Amino acid sequence: MSSDAWDASRLKLVLSDFDLERATELVTSWSVSAPTATGYRAAAEDCVAMRRYDLAARIRIAAFRAGADPYEAAYAVDALWRHTDRGEESALICAQLAAEVEEIEFKHQGDAFHRSMATQALNDLAKLARYECGELSLEECVAQPMHGIAVDAIWRRIWPAHNALQFSRAQRLAELYLVAAKPDVETTFYTIETFFVDYGGTQAALRILDGLQLSPDADLRRQALRMAMAYESGADDVFADAWARIVELQGGALGEAAQRSYASAVLFRIRTALNEGLKSAAHELCESGLRTRSSVSVAGAFELAKGFALEADDLASAVEHYELGLQAEDYPRNPFGLYSVADACAAAGRWDICYGVFERYAARLRPHYGALAPQQPIYTTASADSLPRSAVFLSGWSVGDDTFRYGLLRAHCSENDYTVMLDGRLVAMAQRAQPNWRFLPHTRVHEVGWSQFWKDRSGTPEVVDPLRCPRSTWRAAHDHGAVILQEDLLAVHAAHRMVTRYPNETPALEPEARRVNLYRQWLGEVCDGAPSIALSWRSGLQSTSRAVSFFSAAEMGRLAKGAPAAWVLLQYDWTPDEIDQIQTIAGRQILIAPDLDIRRDLEGVAALARACDLVMSTGVATRDICAAAGARVYSISFGWKYADFWRRLEDGRDSIFPTLKHADPTLGREGVLDQAITMANDLCLNRHR
Repeated sequence: MSSDAWDASRLKLVLSDFDLERATELVTSWSVSAPTATGYRAAAEDCVAMRRYDLAARIRIAAFRAGADPYEAAYAVDALWRHTDRGEESALICAQLAAEVEEIEFKHQGDAFHRSMATQALNDLAKLARYECGELSLEECVAQPMHGIAVDAIWRRIWPAHNALQFSRAQRLAELYLVAAKPDVETTFYTIETFFVDYGGTQAALRILDGLQLSPDADLRRQALRMAMAYESGADDVFADAWARIVELQGGALGEAAQRSYASAVLFRIRTALNEGLKSAAHELCESGLRTRSSVSVAGAFELAKGFALEADDLASAVEHYELGLQAEDYPRNPFGLYSVADACAAAGRWDICYGVFERYAARLRPHYGALAPQQPIYTTASADSLPRSAVFLSGWSVGDDTFRYGLLRAHCSENDYTVMLDGRLVAMAQRAQPNWRFLPHTRVHEVGWSQFWKDRSGTPEVVDPLRCPRSTWRAAHDHGAVILQEDLLAVHAAHRMVTRYPNETPALEPEARRVNLYRQWLGEVCDGAPSIALSWRSGLQSTSRAVSFFSAAEMGRLAKGAPAAWVLLQYDWTPDEIDQIQTIAGRQILIAPDLDIRRDLEGVAALARACDLVMSTGVATRDICAAAGARVYSISFGWKYADFWRRLEDGRDSIFPTLKHADPTLGREGVLDQAITMANDLCLNRHR
């Protein structure tokens, strides 16, 4: 290599070939022999692009110590932060580098002013690190204006935290960014909509919104966001206040963004009216929205809302409105989910529309993973035969998604050659059940820590979603030359109208027989001859949408009271208060398996489920894990009238996992609860015959 330039093309090649050791050797060598040679900054950026943040920091620090520029120290810390678990680690590095600023002769920007600015940047990055881990308050962090490098670093930290499902961490950073950077209105709204509205953080977002000085148009947008967050959090007073303010603001001429926000507010009012049983009011709002449509996307949203309002009484008419609504490409924020549209269309026999909903979602995701297999030919989901026969099957964002979508892949494509990404808690069971496939775990920050999470993704393209793509996925995709998204399989299933080539006649997850037998022995000791029924409901992460879609602990108490079974806990985020409530209402004990961590030990969950006579679960991850493990499961979902009809056969059996049966959601919340009580009583009667 020439002494006056870094060999960027060589470094890029080594990075793209997954040769992490060789990349480290090259950077170490060049940082010693030519730390300030032409191209070192580009080399650092290339390392960042492949998530070799450690090497990027090494390059920058070497250049800093060789006298290139005092600001290189700050850029190094900015690159290195994902390799530090605790704020004090980053703060210590900042302090060490700040102490060196005055000792080095710099070739560029070495005067007193720039030295002091570089030191401030390092000090502010140290404050940022301490704020991020909760050591400093927001007020302490922004008591003095922050250096631009530190402000920019805040934004660069928000997305990785968000994409790693560290939503609270991302929201703290986003709030700091809005205070420190004071961005324009569009950036402010984008930040709140992206990081707060759908991921908790309601109180912080409302506080930020309330502090903004806005024009009437922008104020209307603010109030629509307040309504959306108030709807999900159940803050009825905020919802009413925001709507009253919108009524005052919407009389004048509105810009396009404000028109969409006004439509969003009306759509949330429609959903609220439907939740309260005010059908005529909902229909009037729908018709008003359709008459005053301002764009294709707004009209499409009101068509979807109209379909939702009609669905309970006139499915055929509802589907007509859904078909019109789906002509739009995007919609104002609204509480009407497209998956419920797919279910209703499946119930009506309009599998073409159901397929279109699923394919549309998958098609929007595929480009984000193109870097994993850049030479992969385009494929379609119109048939299982059109999928790549050798590929990496990318994981989802939740263990429930992982489970039933893996079940779909197995049912449609069992003979193909796949490497399947799954939640690590499922891998051993899946490997036993499907030994001809390879299974790789993805990791989560809460399992391995922040630093290890990013080390697992070292050497992967930064443009690819980090959650789904640790380094093992990147290598497997390179070997296969193709990837398939889990979302693709929903479209395939709809295209085949639930008919699968390889029905899951054997379990898709195989827990250890030893553990199944141990739980059978335990149940035999504690059930006193009664049939064992495991219960799972929705506990944590409460919102209005979830409250209208899942049974509460009180309703689980009514279910347990309704039949003299032995009721077993299988809810992963239960609280002692919920168990007390259920037992008080039921007048029966809820049995809790000893030494079973229901959240973390999913093999134990699967083993206990198979040992029980029946599992009753709402549409949470537990339902599909237990069904995939071959347990007998009764699904008590009712979130919308035709919930799960995209996978539910006419007789109620599941088209993915044959041991799963669905209650009839068309009978509503009380009807599903009645069906569950009847099922439990039938089980008890049959046991004693």
